[in-house]
Amino acid sequence: MISQFFNWVDFGLTPFPLYTVGKSSTIAAMVEHGLPVIVSWGDIAPEHPIEDEAFASLIWRADEHLFARLMKPRTRSLRPGRNVEIAKVLLARLSQSES
Repeated sequence: MISQFFNWVDFGLTPFPLYTVGKSSTIAAMVEHGLPVIVSWGDIAPEHPIEDEAFASLIWRADEHLFARLMKPRTRSLRPGRNVEIAKVLLARLSQSES
């Protein structure tokens, strides 16, 4: 149901500051669905880069460019193949925990 919701909405919002977005599993789920995420505050460490370029393009700051981004037609840039990678990691960790 959450996946369907992410596919239905145009963007996500986060209360987390910009420099911590890489630690949020909720933001990761939104990005995996190609959903832009608006970071409403957090220029505490504006020089801190977002590691993954595809990830960075989906993190929108609440700045002077936000309105223009919201007015553009919605396009999704899903990251194909990531689900298989994630499933393999989870299965490997599950098998390790059972041993």
